[in-house]
Amino acid sequence: MIEEILREKEITIYRSVSNHYRTNTYVVISGLDALIVDPGFDITRKYMVKYIYDRYVRSCENKYIFNTHGHLDHSCANMDFKDLNKSIIIMIHRADAYLLEDYTEHDLIRVTLGLYDYAPELFGSRRHSPDMLLEDNARLNIGDVSFLLIHSPGHTLGSSVLYSPELDLAFTGDVILNGGIGRIDLPHSNPSRMIRSIRRLLNTFTDSTLVLPGHGEPFKFGEQRSIIATEVESLITETLGLE
Repeated sequence: MIEEILREKEITIYRSVSNHYRTNTYVVISGLDALIVDPGFDITRKYMVKYIYDRYVRSCENKYIFNTHGHLDHSCANMDFKDLNKSIIIMIHRADAYLLEDYTEHDLIRVTLGLYDYAPELFGSRRHSPDMLLEDNARLNIGDVSFLLIHSPGHTLGSSVLYSPELDLAFTGDVILNGGIGRIDLPHSNPSRMIRSIRRLLNTFTDSTLVLPGHGEPFKFGEQRSIIATEVESLITETLGLE
């Protein structure tokens, strides 16, 4: 299932909720460009990838994939799209490129947390290198819309948010979720980095910012600003008074 969640003159955004981790995959269409954010399909991916590509992406002149971070549930269908069109450009922050190229970390996550369903072979994922490595404050122009990349480490080393000040909307991956902030108990997660990242986003987003998270329903940031701020303060206390 794919649903339209935003339509304005310069942009249309669709969402599909996929796999048992309930990952949100977004498709952004603007002008002649298509951007797929976090293609994380598992058992349904062959059908959904082809359906999304044929219906929304094929006719676009420029095609991109952006991974908010490199975890399998947000990236496992990268190469399925690439198989349909070799010109699709896969983008990720450079600090998370290794998660696409080397699955050692994913094995560590599975063993450390006992997530035995979290395995590359179960997701049907294939090792690959991204086509474009991004840095903090990079600008992505998708059709008529410009997005700012905000490097937001904490959940992973390279977790990043895509924010459009013009449209006041943000793809937040697993940094900010509906109901709080992302996990920091994973290998290479880091509470102090997460604190700094969330504080930066608290100072960047407006109360009317439409948050499009990696899991859960979209929401207006003002509806949950106090919840997120409280979680940060609790995290500071738990990590021995980090400032």
